[in-house]
Amino acid sequence: MRFRVHPVIVIVAITVVAAAFSGLGVWQLYRNEWKSDLVAERNARLEEAPEPAAVIGALPLEDVTYHRATASGRWDHAQTMILANRARFGQKGEEAVTPLILDDGTALLVNRGWYPDETREQVLADLLREDRATIEGLALPGIEGGRQTDAGTWTRLDPEAMEGTLPYEVEPWFVIQGELVDRPTVGDRSLPVQQYTPFFNTTPHLEYAATWLGLAAALVATGVIRFIVTPRRERKRAAAAEAAELVPTRRP
Repeated sequence: MRFRVHPVIVIVAITVVAAAFSGLGVWQLYRNEWKSDLVAERNARLEEAPEPAAVIGALPLEDVTYHRATASGRWDHAQTMILANRARFGQKGEEAVTPLILDDGTALLVNRGWYPDETREQVLADLLREDRATIEGLALPGIEGGRQTDAGTWTRLDPEAMEGTLPYEVEPWFVIQGELVDRPTVGDRSLPVQQYTPFFNTTPHLEYAATWLGLAAALVATGVIRFIVTPRRERKRAAAAEAAELVPTRRP
């Protein structure tokens, strides 16, 4: 005995699933619009002059992102921390994070830049030559979930977690030291590479929207063909066959 699903149930299922897919597609369109506004907002901040660390530190943490910052102070090289497994320019590398003791006594974590693994000793030695500095860079809120590995390196730049290994408190945000560039390059630049780029959208929301809406359209088209077009054609064939049977056969 063959089990057959009632056409009404199939139509309802297709309608529900197509509606869900359409909703996901529309949601991705809204996400794309929101992300476009976010890109414009953050990159507009990069066009502004760098602001002192004290000014940025007074902002709500969620508003710190993508401000250009400037800070003056003394490096605490003894507390430099390493972010491991940072691939750049087709090479495996690291980033050095050093606390900058600001002139007002607060401490700010500064990402000093990227370098290939094998150059760590030389890069850290070069950084030691600078005792005090006035830096500029990109301000960002801390990245939660960082931890120190058994090798002593860190997985993320997480000021809250890193503060636990330091003899003083640090700001809950950090600075990527360097200059704004359209595209990161290493070339023959000195190490560490100190660069940051404008904010851009890495999620293809429009492609996701097209996929979900395309699936919804395919489902609707399948339903229309199965329950409207095909039955209509079958009725026409049946009518034509019935009409042919009613036509008397001519005899010579």
